[in-house]
Amino acid sequence: MIDFARELSAYRAEHGAPTGEDISTATGLLSPAGGTGEYLSTGRVSGVMAGTSTNPPTNSVIFSFVRAILHLQNPSADPITESHPDVVELQALRTRAYARQSLGTFRERHLRVALDAVADVHHGCFALYALNGATLHIGRSTSESLALRINAALDPNSQVIDRESVAEIELWLLPDLLDDPTAEATVAHLEETLIRRTLHASAPETLRLPDLAVSDESAVPASRIFPLIDSGTLLAIREALRDQAAELAERANGIHARTESLFKHSPGGGQPECGS
Repeated sequence: MIDFARELSAYRAEHGAPTGEDISTATGLLSPAGGTGEYLSTGRVSGVMAGTSTNPPTNSVIFSFVRAILHLQNPSADPITESHPDVVELQALRTRAYARQSLGTFRERHLRVALDAVADVHHGCFALYALNGATLHIGRSTSESLALRINAALDPNSQVIDRESVAEIELWLLPDLLDDPTAEATVAHLEETLIRRTLHASAPETLRLPDLAVSDESAVPASRIFPLIDSGTLLAIREALRDQAAELAERANGIHARTESLFKHSPGGGQPECGS
């Protein structure tokens, strides 16, 4: 919840930067008003703004925090209600921040499961998929642990792949190649086949690619997929993205049809109408 804690700290700074002690005192004075809100100790105020609280701040805490700050900024104004725009906005930000945190916790837990499964495997390939199912990266390992290669690809400091955008990992393991002199060539060929397969699946029809060799496809071992986002959320996101893509395609077709109509021949067979 560090991101949300920054939002609360910024809100405090934008409204006179009262101290944690002043905010705490104000929550105590205002809590009885209307029977809503709650008293926040100085330590709790500090924890909320630092993001170190054990539990994320509740809607009641956010309301009490905002009400205290606005009261300190203008003591003569009437106390705000829970429907105040600042309260509603911060509560919405809190919901989104908590959802991101939950997704991150799920991702890291399932990523550990995937890495544990290949901790002792040194030969194989892996693919990283985005929320929409698109392939973000295909990699391989022939010497170090496959887990190390995947970890390197998902390094938070990577300029190539955003760790949080990875929704699934697919693994093709070749553990029997440990002492095989052709191991490196075999793994490289598998990686090349997977890349060609991805290109064929995503390339537009107008792009002519060489056919995939049957022998290459038959050499691809069975794979295992590890979701880094729970299946229900992933399905909902992909359905939403498909609906969005269909809507955009419909709009594009409409624009194309209108544009095409501008260039139709006139009834008398004259030149295309280009508009003025």
